[in-house]
Amino acid sequence: MTVSSTSSRVVYAGDGTTTAFPFAFKVPQAADLAVVYSDATGTDVTLSPSQYAASGFGADAGGTVTYPLSGSPIAPGTTLAIQRSVAALQPASLSNQGALWPQVIEAALDRIVMVCQGVIDTASRALVVSRADGGVLGPLPVAAARANGVLAFDGAGQPYAARLTGGLVGVSNWLAANFLPMSSAAAARGALGAIALDDVGAGATIAATGSYALPNGLIVKWGTSASVGAGGNATVTFGAPFPTALFGAVPTPLGNTTGYAGSPGASSFKVNNTGANSSAFFWIALGN
Repeated sequence: MTVSSTSSRVVYAGDGTTTAFPFAFKVPQAADLAVVYSDATGTDVTLSPSQYAASGFGADAGGTVTYPLSGSPIAPGTTLAIQRSVAALQPASLSNQGALWPQVIEAALDRIVMVCQGVIDTASRALVVSRADGGVLGPLPVAAARANGVLAFDGAGQPYAARLTGGLVGVSNWLAANFLPMSSAAAARGALGAIALDDVGAGATIAATGSYALPNGLIVKWGTSASVGAGGNATVTFGAPFPTALFGAVPTPLGNTTGYAGSPGASSFKVNNTGANSSAFFWIALGN
């Protein structure tokens, strides 16, 4: 028999009622049938032959798949795909001086057509470039580079993995992973190994009071507090707050007293004088 239909796949939407799903294309044998159930989240599950019943194998008119065999019919929002999936093998053997049966030759030709139809069906659901496009489409990035990304195209029309920002602007996965989480431009420059801007102007401040951002994003600030009376405290406010957090501060008295840092925050901390004498405190703070 000839292959009279170009179809090799049919998809049904669940309605909560139907359990018999016909297919109108020839499936030579049970091993050539694939039945795929997609749940409401879009997750595909290829069913085993024990989970459904099928009829019509070898018939040009096709047959019917019954699913499920028990329980509730597939619900709205789910789908059932029935597909002929013929392995790309050539099982027919024609020997010298043997009988050249027409049905054997025709079955072999039918199998080739069925394999081709399966390839065409897969290709019809794939991204392709226009026939008028004179260029060659490059390969996609490796899985690790495209994970959790979206497909985008550069100025030459070549694919790359991108990430959507809050404003629905696509940026490459590499930029998204390495720089979007940064809390400031200074932190991004630090990640690149560049000297970051400090909190008062261009370039790190290397003076009695200043700050410096290390390439790994760590920020160091230092300075001297006002004189703090015995048993008192004074707030040290940074020239610019730490973009993310203050890890800690260490005050050192410049006179004969003792003290410690308290009330840490991204913008300030307190110097507490626990000694018997007034003194200013030199301090150093770390954060990011």
